[in-house]
Amino acid sequence: MDNLSIQVEKLISLDLSHDIPSADVGPISLNYVASFDSNFEDYGAFATGMNQFLEESIAIKKLNEIKREGIEEHCCLLYTWRSITRALPNITDPYQSEM
Repeated sequence: MDNLSIQVEKLISLDLSHDIPSADVGPISLNYVASFDSNFEDYGAFATGMNQFLEESIAIKKLNEIKREGIEEHCCLLYTWRSITRALPNITDPYQSEM
């Protein structure tokens, strides 16, 4: 046991330092922000020479315009209609009993 402790002491006192730089890299923070506010105005740059992609980009641009119109104009109508229909009493169908 004495011999083992002497060997351990020798290993502990062994100098393991080197004159080389550390190759360890610390954690890197990567922040990514996607911006979809281009409204496909730059579709021509990505669809050069490929007619299929150009048509698809134009269709996506039109869909975004329709979506924007729906959000800006038609949502208020939906909530107005919803508030009116809640105030109306339920109407019974006179022909419902015949079916």
